[in-house]
Amino acid sequence: MFCHVTANWRGHPLLDYVTIVGLISHAGTSKGLSIQAKIDPAMYETGKEVSDKELAAVNLQHCDFHGDWSYSLNP
Repeated sequence: MFCHVTANWRGHPLLDYVTIVGLISHAGTSKGLSIQAKIDPAMYETGKEVSDKELAAVNLQHCDFHGDWSYSLNP
């Protein structure tokens, strides 16, 4: 997905969030990939840390190829 997003905004100045979200939303492929994006106006707390126990409870499935970079989160 990211290669299509970056290809779509190539050459466009990323001046503000509205422009960025618009360019992301219009990325897609002829094979049917479509991307939906919207601005999340919520404010999030920063500096929050996750304990080793909490992280171990996350159901991560690492991919065979570059599993340190590519993984899925499962319920």
